[in-house]
Amino acid sequence: MKGNVEDLQAVWHYRPVDEAHTVVTLELYVEPKLVVPESVMVGQREWACGEAVVGIRDRAQELGRSVASKKP
Repeated sequence: MKGNVEDLQAVWHYRPVDEAHTVVTLELYVEPKLVVPESVMVGQREWACGEAVVGIRDRAQELGRSVASKKP
């Protein structure tokens, strides 16, 4: 595999709050192939996790609307 990442691991956690809400968190581990200052990595990880969680939220809302529109 090509790229500048040696290792990447992601763990999603889902915690139901009630019938209509779930708290989603993402743990992300990235080991770059290059030497990168930790201050740069922190910002990049936070951005990537935020993008991933927002993407999951948007997809879940889209699916929820689709299911709701099919109910009699």
